[in-house]
Amino acid sequence: MNIELETIVSLVLGILFLFFGYRVQKVIISIVWFIIGYELSNLIAPHFFTDPTGLIIVGIVVGLVLVVIGFKLEKLALFIAVAYLVYKTLTPYISLLHLNNDITFLIQIGISLVVGALSVAYIKHILIIITSLAGANLINKTIPTLITLNSTILFIIFLVLAALGILFQFKNN
Repeated sequence: MNIELETIVSLVLGILFLFFGYRVQKVIISIVWFIIGYELSNLIAPHFFTDPTGLIIVGIVVGLVLVVIGFKLEKLALFIAVAYLVYKTLTPYISLLHLNNDITFLIQIGISLVVGALSVAYIKHILIIITSLAGANLINKTIPTLITLNSTILFIIFLVLAALGILFQFKNN
């Protein structure tokens, strides 16, 4: 995928997550499961396959299998998908704590697991917050491909976008 197409896709998905995440939750959860499966296959499959086409096919198959399993085990799928989204969303910001890598990793895992567990009990509220944060993060990660801004400005943009997305979704759902 070329950079321009990747930027457009990232912005569109970011806006979709940011403002309509709760309404399209099943699609988002399917996308997250597919990405998890694809990433897992990229970690494991190279030990068994060397052909690039075979690796892509294995990634797609594993991604699709996890989508099906995710729909069968909806609450577990929700827990894992939300925990994964929280983990990925925290990744660029957790370093701002300036702590040891092991400690920040444990904090990041802990927060991800707690929010994943809360998502099962408070599905609507957590999904609105997490999809808004994930959408703001995706947009925020795309902005540097368009313009150069320092990390403080990017963080402020992230916070403003996340707040707007959360408010919009709570008002309209």
